[in-house]
Amino acid sequence: MDFVILVHTVDLDGAWAETARIDCCHGYVHLHHANGTVSAVGPVHEVGDIPGLFDVASDRAMRYAVTIRDMKGGNERNV
Repeated sequence: MDFVILVHTVDLDGAWAETARIDCCHGYVHLHHANGTVSAVGPVHEVGDIPGLFDVASDRAMRYAVTIRDMKGGNERNV
């Protein structure tokens, strides 16, 4: 069982751009930032770990998106 969560933003020209990606490749859930850095979320030891790690990753993606929104001066309706 695998998952990926993508965070996209809209550029000034209206094109969507991937800002962050969280996936569980290589037995570890991790966040790929747009600048090329990677942050650890947690290890996958067995399939039963996935639901809890998905919840953590989902929360992290939402916080990432809200931070980007706030930096751009948006509002809650845009998330």
